[in-house]
Amino acid sequence: MSIAAVVPLIAEIPERLASVSDLLLALARQFPRDADDPGIIAHLLPRVRRAPNKPDADLDLSAALLAVSADWVVFVEDDMEIGRGFGDSARDSIRLMSADATIGAVALFSRREQDPQHLAAGERFHEYHEHFKQGQALVMPRAVARLWAERLAGYMPCPDWDIVFGQACAAASLRILTALPSTAQHRCLPSSLGHRCDVRSLTFVG
Repeated sequence: MSIAAVVPLIAEIPERLASVSDLLLALARQFPRDADDPGIIAHLLPRVRRAPNKPDADLDLSAALLAVSADWVVFVEDDMEIGRGFGDSARDSIRLMSADATIGAVALFSRREQDPQHLAAGERFHEYHEHFKQGQALVMPRAVARLWAERLAGYMPCPDWDIVFGQACAAASLRILTALPSTAQHRCLPSSLGHRCDVRSLTFVG
């Protein structure tokens, strides 16, 4: 089983450069290379700060996703912190998807208000039924990454990446699950759209 990480980076914002350095180190620690495991290959996509709906970054992401040769893709935005259990949650998600072809992806970050109740009820994975817009940390098979890439390339300009991802899964009748608790958390950093400190998981385990 081979895994690739795809990480887009807003390179001209210093705080995000520091964040992505921490993220890449954490990914390397949680997916170590050994005799039985090739570890993780990271694809970093530096890009300048952009106004919403600029097509250049969308095409860069599409091309990167199409270029991945690994069996599985972990997509993580550059302003995410990953907890100690991120690697294990990703592997659990891969095992689940390997056994059920109707699942297109598992989100390892969620900020839905209902998440604490689902977690308290003992749910390890909860199906995402509403309009999908939480794609900051996703695990998916390569085939689904290609569906996402092809749909991104078809939008010029396109809406938010995670909206397009949800549309790609819906068009292929694929389900999206949320892993609980969240093992990724959104940092309060400057972005192309300003500061967003409200996009936080209520179940994050560091």
